[in-house]
Formats: sequence, C-alpha cells, structure tokens
Amino acid sequence: MKKLLLASSIGGAVASVALLAAMGTATALYSPTSFAGGYCNEGRDDCDSSKLTVELEGTLPCICRFYVGDMRRRNVDLGTITLFDLERNSFSPQGYSGSDISVQSDSDKKINFYCNADSVDYSLTSENGGLEHSSGDLIVYEVGLSGFMGGSKISSQALAGAGQVGTLNDAQNIAFTESQLEFSVAAGQLSGKKAGTYTDTLTLEVTGVILGGGS
Repeated sequence: MKKLLLASSIGGAVASVALLAAMGTATALYSPTSFAGGYCNEGRDDCDSSKLTVELEGTLPCICRFYVGDMRRRNVDLGTITLFDLERNSFSPQGYSGSDISVQSDSDKKINFYCNADSVDYSLTSENGGLEHSSGDLIVYEVGLSGFMGGSKISSQALAGAGQVGTLNDAQNIAFTESQLEFSVAAGQLSGKKAGTYTDTLTLEVTGVILGGGS
C-alpha cells in the first residue's frame, strides 16, 4: 500500500509539474499584450495598420443675377420709366425754360445684384442712342446705376450700337442691394424738339465668368 501511495504521489507530482509547464506555455501564448489590436509583440514595430479614405464634394450654381422685389427670374422687366412729362408753362419763346431733369427708377422697384463668379462681363446698350421721336428727333440723356460701374453716369449716345461693354473683376465684391437707376436730361436737350412721345429701350446684361475650378 505504501508503495502504491508513494507511486501515486510521485505520479501526481509529475502530473502537477507537467500541468504547470503547460500553463506556463499557455500564458506565454495568450498574453494580453499579444492581441492588443492586430498581432503585436511588445517592443516590436511590426503592428499592422489600416486606413479609411472618403472624398467629399459639394456644388454651388454660378449665379449673376438682378433681383427686383419678388421678381427672381433671370430676365427682369422694370416696365416704363417716365423721364419727363412737361407742362406748357415750362416753355417760353426761347424754348424750355426749366432746369436740368433728374429722375430715379421707382423706389418700390429697388435693384439688387448678386454674383458668385470670378468676374462679370457686362454690356449696357441703348436701342436708339437716346429718347427718339417717330420723326427721328433725339433727346440725349445720361444713365447710371448706383453700386454698378462705380455709379457714374454714361451718355445714351455712347450706348448705341454695341454699347458700353466691359469686365468687372472680383465679382463677389460688387454685389449690391437697394440700388436705383439714375437718369438726367440736360435742359438744352428739350428745346427745338417736336411735340410727341420719345422712347428708348435700355438693356443691362451681365454674365458670370468662372476662371477655373468650376463649371
């Protein structure tokens, strides 16, 4: 019996040593530092890496447009602006006896302009080069738009044919609001002209230009 017990004790000791050895090996294989995100051994620089890439995009439309009141169409018609409707007592044997005439477009039709292009090509044209009578008589006037082209006035004669054309650079900085067309007629233009109605059609056209990086 003693031999059996001794043998069992020795066997148990051998089994215990084998178990401890196996546990030691397992500890080495499953150390927490071995699986800290991919395969990585402490003190080594061969841990794997991963990268996620996404491209983002957004598009703004190119806009160069006049806005008048609730009119948000591409083309805006201001209707008819009367520059003068003179009374008989404004005349004498020497002709028109009044002073120069200055008129602004309707205050309830303020002109606003917005552009997000790099520059603006513009043209300002007068169909007749002035207010024209059916007989061919012409009354020259000057016109300007505050906030546009420096707000300076231009003679209608200079706007005939191809008109006034040009480019305004840095378009984003020429947006304006609450602007009005300004007209003036020199007194001397109103003498020696036939009675009747004089008309003209004035057109201001703007086109946004993108220099690069858009369409």
